[in-house]
Amino acid sequence: MKSVQNSAFCFLVFLLFIQCKEAPKKQNEIASSKNEIQYAKGLEIYKHQGFSIIKITNPWPEAAASFTYILQEKNGIIPDSLKQFTIIPIPLKSIVVTSTTHIPALELLGVENTLIGFPSTDYISSEKTRKLIDAGKVREVGVNENLNTEVLIDMNPDVIVSFGLNNSNPTLDNLQKSGLKVMLNGDWTEQSPLGKAEWIKFFGVLYGLDAKANTIFSEIEKEYNATLALAKKATTKPTVLSGAMYQEQWYVPQGESWAALFLKHCATQNGWFSCCFFC
Repeated sequence: MKSVQNSAFCFLVFLLFIQCKEAPKKQNEIASSKNEIQYAKGLEIYKHQGFSIIKITNPWPEAAASFTYILQEKNGIIPDSLKQFTIIPIPLKSIVVTSTTHIPALELLGVENTLIGFPSTDYISSEKTRKLIDAGKVREVGVNENLNTEVLIDMNPDVIVSFGLNNSNPTLDNLQKSGLKVMLNGDWTEQSPLGKAEWIKFFGVLYGLDAKANTIFSEIEKEYNATLALAKKATTKPTVLSGAMYQEQWYVPQGESWAALFLKHCATQNGWFSCCFFC
């Protein structure tokens, strides 16, 4: 009898041991990590083993909504608590972007060949990307207000990087309902030049090129601050007319926007000094 009791006791202890060993796996808790972003106010990136979390906290001006995306590395395990968000396998092999401000990041990272679609390709002036367009490697996908859903479904890119002006975007909603991965990029809402430039880290993590993106941004930061220090010594500054025509209206940078601050900071009596960030 005692032998049976001892066996039962040992079996219970064994079960408790197994449960204790398996508990962390079941819970799959998310370890705390530091936000990789320093200047950008609308972007947060958190690195974890096997995956990264991207948070877009200001997708458009005065936005009440925010968006979270999970970037899954090969064989990376996503915690159950994060499976409610859009999960995107990385590194990307194909991408569609919808703003010319996204093109320089792809080129600086050396991944412009992964671009397979863009709306209104006539607006792209970059020599590298224009060659891809002329070679038929970048397809026209309509216009931002009305992306061609059929073409995009046929292309089936790993992700579509777009932007929103408000919380209503039926085209993007339809693309997601069709099974395509869509990410919002809010680089245009940044209020500082360095904040705008730091969005290269958004693309860096999509391609597993975090280190390269950090190095590029560090150089941008260094050159910008050096130029800013030089500009502060200027005794006179030029008058600047800035803006663009769109649908018969002339748009100019808002006084506190990154573009206005860039003009204010980088104009000197000796002309213009190149601050390498994404216009």
